[in-house]
Amino acid sequence: MRIERLENSKHKQERVLVYLEDGTLLRITGAELLQFGLYQGLDLPPETLEELRAAARRSDTRCRGASMASGRMLSKKELTERLTKKGASPDAAAETADWLEDLGAVGDTAYAGVIVRHYGAMGCGAGRVRQELHRRGVPKELWDEALAQLPPPEEAIRKFLRTKLRGRPLTPEDSRRMAAAVEEAYRNRLLKGKFPGCVLHITLPVNEVDVNVHPAKTVVKFVSDKTAFDAVYYTVMDALNRAEQPARQEEKPFYRTMTAQEFEDVFRPQA
Repeated sequence: MRIERLENSKHKQERVLVYLEDGTLLRITGAELLQFGLYQGLDLPPETLEELRAAARRSDTRCRGASMASGRMLSKKELTERLTKKGASPDAAAETADWLEDLGAVGDTAYAGVIVRHYGAMGCGAGRVRQELHRRGVPKELWDEALAQLPPPEEAIRKFLRTKLRGRPLTPEDSRRMAAAVEEAYRNRLLKGKFPGCVLHITLPVNEVDVNVHPAKTVVKFVSDKTAFDAVYYTVMDALNRAEQPARQEEKPFYRTMTAQEFEDVFRPQA
């Protein structure tokens, strides 16, 4: 088979286009160009042509795999599956994944750590993270080391809520309900026309806050209105009741300690 012409690709660097006399186009790299000593007008024996075709397929699979790995982190299994869907043979896809792993472009250990940190920051527990590691094809022998990076559940949940809430206010209804709870606790304690003022800091379990009440997620809502109302009402009322109780004077003990000299000075008969 005779080579009609050789051209550098206009779209991908280091890609060389080989046009054969039968109209076939082979895409190779400079490495194959030097390895086979290719030039325009060269007649390729059948066995050499087959080796060149195999090298071209391997080169194309490697370039495609490198492009996939540079776009986002992938496990070796994910990369192999994607290359196979693009038409690469299973053996060529697996060889490319191994090649990229040797280059450091693909690594299941680092990828597992990224998955654990990402889903841990979302408040997911170990069970949910294991499901994700399995879905993404991370080998099981790497799971325990990666899961050690999982933050404590309470820390992950707090971070998740801060990310979700982003300082968003309560719904207007819940805001009015909290104000009503404070005013109710102050009932009969203020003159007519006077209103209490306060700053409320309420800590609730994660499952007591609804962050999906608004389509644009601009506000949050209490799951149980009555629970939140009662918590504010009774807390404020108890604080007011304690403040109104007179301070108890410290009771002096009926006994005291003293030295022998002090006793004589106190109880010595007066002359």
